[in-house]
Amino acid sequence: MRKNGFLAFCFAFIPGGGQMYLGMMKKGLLLMGLFSAISFAAMTLYLDFLGFLLPVIWFYSFFDTLNSRCLSPEQLKEIDNNTTRFFSDFAPNFSIQWDKFGSKFHRYFGIGLILFGVYMIFRNVFQPMLRSLFEWLGFDYWILTRIFRSLPSLVISVAIIALGIHLVKGGKKSEQQDFVEYKGE
Repeated sequence: MRKNGFLAFCFAFIPGGGQMYLGMMKKGLLLMGLFSAISFAAMTLYLDFLGFLLPVIWFYSFFDTLNSRCLSPEQLKEIDNNTTRFFSDFAPNFSIQWDKFGSKFHRYFGIGLILFGVYMIFRNVFQPMLRSLFEWLGFDYWILTRIFRSLPSLVISVAIIALGIHLVKGGKKSEQQDFVEYKGE
């Protein structure tokens, strides 16, 4: 089924949205996730130098949508499959095993929600109480405010370091012998 050209143009303004509208869900999700991850990293981790990538991704997504809207559904599906195939060929050790990830996704998502909830309770309930306590005691509150503002960045930085350590340790264990000699019974 042919997609509406005007709607494709409108969705093209959202990185990955145009690709999703045209039926290239994997490519659209990849572009949208990449754009969001870079935006998040640039703002939260104070990695401002990553900001130059955002217009590049946006323009690529925009013009890719406009160029892809003339293709047949079979061609769009082939392009979408080639996108994921490129990444699995480019970095086979980092390809996600979707069946294993899907079975543990609810656990990871739940842990993330719990941590986010604890942070929100602390930020919205305990932080104002601490501010009142500091003001009542006559102490300056700016140091504690600075610590609270840098807390998400600190947590993400520690998580990235832990992931790096895990990958370094896990890389040595993953080497397996390709050939196992049959010795008979």
